[in-house]
Amino acid sequence: EFYDPAGRFSQQAWAGQLQAVLQRHGGTLPSKAEAYRALRELVGSLGDRYSTFMEPSAFRRALRQPMPAAERDYLAAQFVGIGVQLGGVSPLGGRLVEAPLVESPAECAGIRRGDRVLEIDGIPSESLTLDETTTLLRGPAGSSVALTVAPQGPAQQTPRQLLLERRPLPQPAIKEAQLPLPDGRVVQYVRLHYFSHEATAGLSQVVASAESEGQHVAGYVLDLRNNPGGVFEEAVAIASLFQVRECIVVSMVLCVPERCQLRHTSLWVGWQWQRSC
Repeated sequence: EFYDPAGRFSQQAWAGQLQAVLQRHGGTLPSKAEAYRALRELVGSLGDRYSTFMEPSAFRRALRQPMPAAERDYLAAQFVGIGVQLGGVSPLGGRLVEAPLVESPAECAGIRRGDRVLEIDGIPSESLTLDETTTLLRGPAGSSVALTVAPQGPAQQTPRQLLLERRPLPQPAIKEAQLPLPDGRVVQYVRLHYFSHEATAGLSQVVASAESEGQHVAGYVLDLRNNPGGVFEEAVAIASLFQVRECIVVSMVLCVPERCQLRHTSLWVGWQWQRSC
């Protein structure tokens, strides 16, 4: 599935595009090069800057780790780097910081969402593709990378020169703690690093444990600082943990004047679409 906030994507149209690609190539893709070219064309047609197709060799080069085990580590969210996600080129110069990862060298150095990375190891970031910036930011644990970072705000602010050490960045889905109150009750604190199946399962366990007999929970604090997002459906499922039945947790405008509202029908799981004008 592919989530399109504009509501243009459909599986039927996607299947039609695949059929059109095959027809342009005579019905078959006899080589890896042609298959990769067709996949790149299909993914590019989504028009989503977060979705890209990389050949296996390019993927390994981007990680600077040629072994397949490194790919498995990558997919398990085990990174070696400074923990910063860069986005598009800013009109003021440099690439925009979308979010530093939680407890990463970037976050500890004070890099914040909206800052601009002007240079990476002396190379202007706006002259690099996103894949190239990723390659420069990652590297062996213990090595260093030099950044020139301009803080969010007017262009005349003085950029900072930072030297950050790369290190492994395991990213657990959540981090939780109980904060005691003077009256004997506790506040359940949860830092939600990203929205995923693991985050939903972990938060469900925390809530079930906090609400169990003998616990005196005064309330919950969900810490979403530097949360870059994640799976849309999991975000809805997490919201349903704290909402009453039949409560609308998401509204999405797919077209005008028609309005679609996403509402869940169970406290813990499940939701239905309600269409209204």
